[in-house]
Amino acid sequence: MTALEATLAQTIICTVLSLELADETLISPDYSVCLMESIAAELEALSREQKVLLCERMQEMSTTARADEARILSELPASLGIAS
Repeated sequence: MTALEATLAQTIICTVLSLELADETLISPDYSVCLMESIAAELEALSREQKVLLCERMQEMSTTARADEARILSELPASLGIAS
C-alpha cells in the first residue's frame, strides 16, 4: 500500500468510525446512514486486492482501539460490503 493509499484508507476508516459513534444530537442517524451507504457504494469500485488491504487495515486498527471501536471495526468490512 502506498503512502497515499494508507492515508486514504485511514481517512475512510476514521470517518466511518466517527459516523458510527456519533451522538444523534451531533448528526442525524438518517444522514449518517446515507453517508455510510455512499461510502460503501464508492468502495464497491475497489479491486479485490484493495478491499483485502482495507479490511486488513481495519483489523490492525482494532488491535489498539477501545472496546467499542474495536467491535465496530470488526463489523465494518461486512457493513461496507467489502468483506472477502
